[in-house]
Amino acid sequence: MPRKLPSGTVTFAFTDVVGSTRAFIEHGPAYVAALPVVHRAIAASTTAHHGVVVETEGDGAFLAFPDALQGLEALREIQSRLERQPDDGPWLRVRIGAHTAEAEPVDDGYLALGVHVAARVSAAACAGQVLLSQALVDELGAAAPQSVVDLGAFDLKDIREPVRLWRACGDSTSPRATPARHTNVAEPLTSFLGRQQELEELDLLLGTPGLVSVVGPGGTGKTRLVSEYALSRASGRPSGIWLVQLASLTGPGQLLGTMTTAAGFPGTTTVSAFADELARRGDPILVLDNCEHLVDSVADLVHDLLVEARSLRILVTSREPLEVPGERVLRLRPLATGRPGDGSAVADDLFIARARSAGASLGPSDRDVVRDISLLLDGLPLAVELAAARVGMLPPTDLLANLRQGRVALRQRGGPARQRNLESLVGWSLDLLDDRHRDALRVLSVIPDRFSASMAVELLARMPGLPANATVELARRSLIDLDGSEYRMLSTIRDVVRADLVDHPDLKEAATEALFDWAVHRSAHPDTLESVSSWEARAMEDAVAWGLTHQREGAGDVMRQVARWATTHTRSPEVLSLAETVIATIPHPTSVDEVRLVSAAIRVLIGLHSEVKVTEDLVRRVIAAGRGTADPETLREVAGATSSIMLNLGFPDEALSLQQEAVHLAETTLARAGSLADLGWVHHMRGELEEAERIYEEALAITPPEVFNHLTLMGNIAEAQLDAGRFDQAAAQARKARRAAQGDPMLAAWTLGLLAIAEIGRGPSESARSIAAQAEAELVEVTRRDSPIGYVLDRLREVRPS
Repeated sequence: MPRKLPSGTVTFAFTDVVGSTRAFIEHGPAYVAALPVVHRAIAASTTAHHGVVVETEGDGAFLAFPDALQGLEALREIQSRLERQPDDGPWLRVRIGAHTAEAEPVDDGYLALGVHVAARVSAAACAGQVLLSQALVDELGAAAPQSVVDLGAFDLKDIREPVRLWRACGDSTSPRATPARHTNVAEPLTSFLGRQQELEELDLLLGTPGLVSVVGPGGTGKTRLVSEYALSRASGRPSGIWLVQLASLTGPGQLLGTMTTAAGFPGTTTVSAFADELARRGDPILVLDNCEHLVDSVADLVHDLLVEARSLRILVTSREPLEVPGERVLRLRPLATGRPGDGSAVADDLFIARARSAGASLGPSDRDVVRDISLLLDGLPLAVELAAARVGMLPPTDLLANLRQGRVALRQRGGPARQRNLESLVGWSLDLLDDRHRDALRVLSVIPDRFSASMAVELLARMPGLPANATVELARRSLIDLDGSEYRMLSTIRDVVRADLVDHPDLKEAATEALFDWAVHRSAHPDTLESVSSWEARAMEDAVAWGLTHQREGAGDVMRQVARWATTHTRSPEVLSLAETVIATIPHPTSVDEVRLVSAAIRVLIGLHSEVKVTEDLVRRVIAAGRGTADPETLREVAGATSSIMLNLGFPDEALSLQQEAVHLAETTLARAGSLADLGWVHHMRGELEEAERIYEEALAITPPEVFNHLTLMGNIAEAQLDAGRFDQAAAQARKARRAAQGDPMLAAWTLGLLAIAEIGRGPSESARSIAAQAEAELVEVTRRDSPIGYVLDRLREVRPS
């Protein structure tokens, strides 16, 4: 009749006589007589604690217990009995290992992986010891004796993952197994998020011997990345991955000794001897962290090591490449920020994880604010972590506002001094620059966003004594980043450099003036209206503000570009504030430049639905001033900017007349197309939908497809058809516009919203509901930043079935 064996959660144990073969040879019959005594002691303790001797074979026994604590007590009792040397006969000492797992009896025994793990744990034990697996200790929970000692993780034969072992009794002899940690990197205090792609890239780059450099600005997580690489890959590399910290070193004379000690070869005094030691170990990876302040000496030493040990792999972190022959560079950029749920918002995930660790309670409603914080901090891991630590003291919305206004200092206690705040982090890099390149960085910090190489050259060329090609050196040192064809300076770096620039007022004034001159020059190009980029528009905003304060000629041309960008792309609080400042500063425009400034500001205020009221008196003064300039282009701009206000003020006929005048004054095809588009809009607002559609079509016919207005006109036509109740035509036109607008998120959402409204107008259907749901999601996303197309979202919600 089969025995009743424990089932469910079972604690398995194996006992084995240590040195049994030698004992048998030495003692013969005495050994044979002593072995049953051992088995009886094991059986007695096992039975007394409700366990079962599943099997005995030779000098070993296989035990099973239904309760982990009872099992542990039995195993300790066994060792207590057997560790007393007998008065006569051989002393047969045993090793014991135990593991807890789920199992069910099979044919009066067990077929379970947990049995094999228990056997391997037993094989790792030494005489007199009882070793426990982590699973068994977890099962014990609070009942685990305080005397149980954590021995660390070990690689056990045929067991895929390392097993953490604990010693329940016996001496401190190390287990008979290979430690799983083949590295000197300490386990981190916080979780590792993201960077999986970078870890895989390191696998590829380190697939062959040589030098691999992880290069990036401070705070991007270079040290954390290589540390995680060591921790996650060392178990598969028996010769190990060894980290050498260089940040605290003050001179090249300390390099070799620090490296040899960290790698486990203290006292090695020559590069050749060090290379020999590394080669004898097998195939180790040497990781040199924070090389930038000793970059020349590190480069020389690395070169010599690679010459001496051709199979060696060296991984370094630095803010600039070592430029050693054969070097392979991985440029580490900030973490990605993206839409919630799309898998790319790693910076947001990091913020939430660290904020929760700091005791903050964040919910789904906080996700948008978190994303704004991550974007503001460029996704820079250190900055994100420092900001997240403040959420326990400030609600996320308040933290965001304070960060935008520079009213919160991001700092922490502990860790390297250079990483306790952003000022120290950036200062570490600035201190490594010569004076000329440091001044060049200060000049470039006045640019509020990305910039091209030509823009940088134009600004720096106006600064006597500064290298016009400084971007090359600054990018090499990771203080600016070449992203495609554009450079960018992380806002975290820019803020620190700008604070430093305050102490150099003459340089600051000259740099800002150079930015203004660049903006005026850029605005003078005939194609600027259509080719200006978002980052150029940001720079132009700052240029207008400076030009307005200093009463510089040319600010009007620049403001025209700002207005064009703002009214077609985004409702920025900064550009609204700038427009309001223009109106307040120039109540009575007279010169061509002033008239252009004010008319452009009016276009911004109306186009972005500002709460600031533009009075009839101001509008009429601007119209009169425009006529007084005797400049057709200026008058066209004034007429175009003021017609919509006259419409809103209750003068529809004057609005129409002004816009017709703007069309008449247009001197180029592109200008005529723009004025026709505005004229169509006036007819549209007057309810003259057929005429509006006709004029939109006329404007579309002469607008090149690559021009932004071409897309808006396609949408305008669909909107006019929609307002006329011609839902079939509106749906077809909106689909066409949607396809053309795929490269622009705002226009894509706008046209999809129009399509959804048209489909709903055609009648309820599953397709209409699906399109409406997608449109609402896209519109919510793009209007979250107060986009000028928010009215489409409101309209969709009014007509969308519940």
